[in-house]
Amino acid sequence: MAVCQTAGRMLPSALRHRLSPLIGVLVAALTEQDPKNTARRMALVAFVIRILSAAIAFLSQIILARLMGEFEYGIFVFVWVLVILFGNLSCVGFHSAVIRFLPEYQATSALAEIRGLTTTARIFALMSASTLAIVGFLGLWLFADRIEDYYLVPLYLGLFTLPMIALGDVMDGTARAHGWPLSAMSPTFIIRPLLVLGFMVLATTMGEPHTAPTAIAAAMAAAYVTTVSQFLALTWRLRSRYVSGPLRIEMGRWLKVAVPIFLIDGFGFLLTNSDVVIVASISSPTMSRSISPPPRRWRWCTSSCSQSRRPPAHGLQAPWPHATAGNWQASPSKARAGHSGRRSWSAQRSCLPAPSCSRSSVPLSSAGCR
Repeated sequence: MAVCQTAGRMLPSALRHRLSPLIGVLVAALTEQDPKNTARRMALVAFVIRILSAAIAFLSQIILARLMGEFEYGIFVFVWVLVILFGNLSCVGFHSAVIRFLPEYQATSALAEIRGLTTTARIFALMSASTLAIVGFLGLWLFADRIEDYYLVPLYLGLFTLPMIALGDVMDGTARAHGWPLSAMSPTFIIRPLLVLGFMVLATTMGEPHTAPTAIAAAMAAAYVTTVSQFLALTWRLRSRYVSGPLRIEMGRWLKVAVPIFLIDGFGFLLTNSDVVIVASISSPTMSRSISPPPRRWRWCTSSCSQSRRPPAHGLQAPWPHATAGNWQASPSKARAGHSGRRSWSAQRSCLPAPSCSRSSVPLSSAGCR
């Protein structure tokens, strides 16, 4: 509140007069405890966390991609999206049903139902995610010969992370239902991404290979540290708020609400992440790191054919598109420096069609034309 008042006094008088109502609303949202201002404060905290999370994600993706290269980073993105996706779906809607029922139980002082719901949701999430992980282990063991070798180790490591993702989502919903946005969102959107980046940098500094299994192991360690810490902190807050006593479980009523939420939210979550999953399943991992197609004026540069891989006979070391999906062959100087596996922006801006490969000769099935 003091910061807002000081900022208001520093503004010019005309601007201060116009912004004074907004400053008053902001001060009330940060200090008052009535339901309206509490909701405003929760929305403001969630908004700030989302902005910080977007900035952290943007920077961490750049750093991780530079550490691993496009191929290994594509594997990491694909596997980690699958882990987040199935970890969320394994809750079967209980992480949202908690938000639906806890305020109702709090309004009626139904302490037995509150204890039963918070305990059952955690156990159910852990059991369902563990069951899904066991099914995943069996599937990888049975169909290992049909899966690319570079996916197997990251997928195995990712399956170990599923229970922590599901438990974290349930505790996220529990904290939101109690009006604790910082405890709900900061572990998932702030702490875990920073830990993933920190553990990866630490592992590579200690001599570990710059590969996708190392990154998935770092993400698994970050998920366990974040979820266990959130579990302990949230358990302490719940025990300090509610006295110990008997549990009352209304599983039928909870499932009647959780399953429709699971079907609706799960379908939307699948659509949100379907681009990464589909692209990675039909092309090489290098495409997973960049789903968006190139701009229209550069799209023809991604077209490739066997005749266009030979540089022009003018003594120029111009980069040329690689024949595989989404890969870009860097200039010979970059290749000698060990960067041939990374996409060069200068290569994108300067690539030209080879004289022996016209646009009409490019096969329509080329991955770069999608």
